[in-house]
Amino acid sequence: HNVKTNIDPNFILIAPSGKVASDLSSAVNNEKNPENVPAMTIDKFLIDYDNGKFEGKLNQFTTIVADEAAMLGVRSLHRLMEIQKKHGFAVRLIGDAYQLEAVAVGSPFQTALDDPFLRKHFTFLKNIRRQETDTALNIAHELALTKVSDQDIDDYRKKGTHIKKVFE
Repeated sequence: HNVKTNIDPNFILIAPSGKVASDLSSAVNNEKNPENVPAMTIDKFLIDYDNGKFEGKLNQFTTIVADEAAMLGVRSLHRLMEIQKKHGFAVRLIGDAYQLEAVAVGSPFQTALDDPFLRKHFTFLKNIRRQETDTALNIAHELALTKVSDQDIDDYRKKGTHIKKVFE
Protein backbone atom coordinates (compact mmCIF):
# COMPACT_ATOMS: atom_id res chain seq x y z
CA HIS A 1 0.00 0.00 0.00
CA ASN A 2 1.31 3.37 -0.95
CA VAL A 3 0.10 5.73 1.69
CA LYS A 4 0.77 9.36 0.94
CA THR A 5 1.67 11.18 4.10
CA ASN A 6 1.70 14.90 4.48
CA ILE A 7 5.17 14.99 5.97
CA ASP A 8 6.63 18.27 4.87
CA PRO A 9 9.68 18.97 7.01
CA ASN A 10 10.21 22.66 7.24
CA PHE A 11 12.82 24.88 8.77
CA ILE A 12 12.60 28.37 10.16
CA LEU A 13 15.77 30.30 10.92
CA ILE A 14 15.70 32.88 13.70
CA ALA A 15 18.28 35.23 15.15
CA PRO A 16 18.47 38.01 17.73
CA SER A 17 19.19 40.73 15.14
CA GLY A 18 18.23 41.64 11.62
CA LYS A 19 21.86 41.47 10.46
CA VAL A 20 22.28 37.89 11.64
CA ALA A 21 18.90 36.91 10.14
CA SER A 22 19.92 38.46 6.82
CA ASP A 23 23.27 36.64 6.88
CA LEU A 24 21.46 33.35 7.62
CA SER A 25 19.09 33.90 4.73
CA SER A 26 21.97 34.63 2.34
CA ALA A 27 23.93 31.58 3.49
CA VAL A 28 21.02 29.15 3.22
CA ASN A 29 18.88 30.47 0.38
CA ASN A 30 20.96 30.18 -2.76
CA GLU A 31 21.03 28.34 -6.07
CA LYS A 32 22.01 25.10 -4.31
CA ASN A 33 18.98 25.36 -2.03
CA PRO A 34 15.97 26.86 -3.79
CA GLU A 35 13.63 26.00 -0.87
CA ASN A 36 13.54 29.61 0.39
CA VAL A 37 13.91 28.85 4.09
CA PRO A 38 12.48 31.79 6.05
CA ALA A 39 14.94 33.70 8.23
CA MET A 40 13.84 36.41 10.65
CA THR A 41 14.51 37.90 14.04
CA ILE A 42 13.05 36.11 17.03
CA ASP A 43 10.90 39.18 17.69
CA LYS A 44 9.42 39.00 14.18
CA PHE A 45 8.77 35.28 14.62
CA LEU A 46 6.92 35.92 17.90
CA ILE A 47 4.88 38.78 16.42
CA ASP A 48 4.02 36.76 13.31
CA TYR A 49 3.04 33.81 15.51
CA ASP A 50 0.78 36.01 17.63
CA ASN A 51 -0.80 37.38 14.44
CA GLY A 52 -1.60 33.86 13.19
CA LYS A 53 0.90 33.76 10.32
CA PHE A 54 2.12 30.30 11.37
CA GLU A 55 -1.37 28.83 11.82
CA GLY A 56 -1.20 25.17 10.76
CA LYS A 57 2.49 25.46 9.81
CA LEU A 58 4.20 24.44 13.05
CA ASN A 59 4.26 20.74 13.93
CA GLN A 60 6.54 17.84 14.86
CA PHE A 61 8.18 18.07 11.42
CA THR A 62 9.24 21.70 11.94
CA THR A 63 12.71 22.66 13.14
CA ILE A 64 13.48 26.14 14.32
CA VAL A 65 17.17 26.96 14.26
CA ALA A 66 18.23 29.92 16.40
CA ASP A 67 21.65 31.26 15.45
CA GLU A 68 23.66 33.41 17.87
CA ALA A 69 21.44 31.93 20.59
CA ALA A 70 23.74 33.22 23.33
CA MET A 71 22.38 36.68 22.49
CA LEU A 72 18.74 35.70 23.10
CA GLY A 73 17.14 37.03 26.27
CA VAL A 74 15.06 35.13 28.81
CA ARG A 75 11.67 36.49 27.74
CA SER A 76 11.95 35.74 24.03
CA LEU A 77 13.50 32.31 24.56
CA HIS A 78 10.85 31.44 27.17
CA ARG A 79 8.12 32.50 24.75
CA LEU A 80 9.66 30.40 21.97
CA MET A 81 9.74 27.37 24.27
CA GLU A 82 6.08 27.91 25.23
CA ILE A 83 5.18 27.83 21.54
CA GLN A 84 7.38 24.76 21.06
CA LYS A 85 5.51 22.90 23.82
CA LYS A 86 2.19 23.68 22.16
CA HIS A 87 3.22 22.53 18.66
CA GLY A 88 5.95 19.93 19.31
CA PHE A 89 8.55 21.24 16.88
CA ALA A 90 12.31 20.90 17.39
CA VAL A 91 14.43 23.84 18.50
CA ARG A 92 18.16 23.94 17.82
CA LEU A 93 20.13 26.67 19.58
CA ILE A 94 23.45 27.55 17.98
CA GLY A 95 25.77 29.97 19.68
CA ASP A 96 28.95 30.73 21.50
CA ALA A 97 28.58 31.79 25.12
CA TYR A 98 32.09 33.26 24.96
CA GLN A 99 31.19 35.76 22.25
CA LEU A 100 28.53 38.44 22.61
CA GLU A 101 26.14 38.32 25.57
CA ALA A 102 22.37 38.47 25.44
CA VAL A 103 21.01 41.70 23.99
CA ALA A 104 17.90 41.44 26.16
CA VAL A 105 17.33 40.61 29.84
CA GLY A 106 19.08 37.50 31.12
CA SER A 107 21.46 34.99 29.59
CA PRO A 108 19.53 31.71 29.32
CA PHE A 109 22.05 30.15 26.92
CA GLN A 110 24.90 30.68 29.38
CA THR A 111 22.72 29.55 32.29
CA ALA A 112 21.85 26.33 30.45
CA LEU A 113 25.50 25.79 29.57
CA ASP A 114 26.47 26.14 33.24
CA ASP A 115 23.83 23.62 34.39
CA PRO A 116 25.25 20.05 34.53
CA PHE A 117 21.89 18.46 33.59
CA LEU A 118 21.30 20.74 30.60
CA ARG A 119 24.95 20.79 29.54
CA LYS A 120 24.77 17.12 28.57
CA HIS A 121 22.31 18.11 25.83
CA PHE A 122 24.83 20.44 24.21
CA THR A 123 27.03 19.49 21.29
CA PHE A 124 30.37 21.25 21.24
CA LEU A 125 32.22 22.04 18.04
CA LYS A 126 35.94 21.44 18.26
CA ASN A 127 37.12 22.97 14.98
CA ILE A 128 37.35 26.71 14.52
CA ARG A 129 36.68 27.60 10.90
CA ARG A 130 36.42 31.40 10.62
CA GLN A 131 40.08 32.32 10.80
CA GLU A 132 42.05 32.11 7.58
CA THR A 133 45.68 32.02 8.75
CA ASP A 134 47.42 29.64 11.14
CA THR A 135 48.36 32.55 13.42
CA ALA A 136 44.78 33.79 13.58
CA LEU A 137 43.51 30.24 14.13
CA ASN A 138 45.97 29.65 17.00
CA ILE A 139 44.94 32.91 18.67
CA ALA A 140 41.23 32.16 18.27
CA HIS A 141 41.74 28.65 19.66
CA GLU A 142 43.56 30.01 22.72
CA LEU A 143 40.91 32.66 23.30
CA ALA A 144 38.09 30.15 22.92
CA LEU A 145 39.49 27.70 25.42
CA THR A 146 40.80 30.00 28.14
CA LYS A 147 39.65 32.97 30.12
CA VAL A 148 41.75 35.96 29.14
CA SER A 149 42.37 39.35 30.65
CA ASP A 150 42.36 42.73 28.92
CA GLN A 151 46.17 42.59 28.98
CA ASP A 152 46.07 39.23 27.18
CA ILE A 153 43.81 40.71 24.53
CA ASP A 154 46.17 43.66 24.11
CA ASP A 155 49.03 41.19 23.63
CA TYR A 156 47.00 39.17 21.11
CA ARG A 157 46.00 42.34 19.28
CA LYS A 158 49.66 42.76 18.34
CA LYS A 159 49.86 39.19 16.96
CA GLY A 160 46.65 38.64 15.01
CA THR A 161 45.21 40.70 12.17
CA HIS A 162 41.63 39.56 12.82
CA ILE A 163 41.76 41.01 16.33
CA LYS A 164 43.14 44.31 15.04
CA LYS A 165 40.19 44.59 12.69
CA VAL A 166 37.73 44.07 15.52
CA PHE A 167 39.30 46.66 17.81
CA GLU A 168 40.06 49.36 15.21
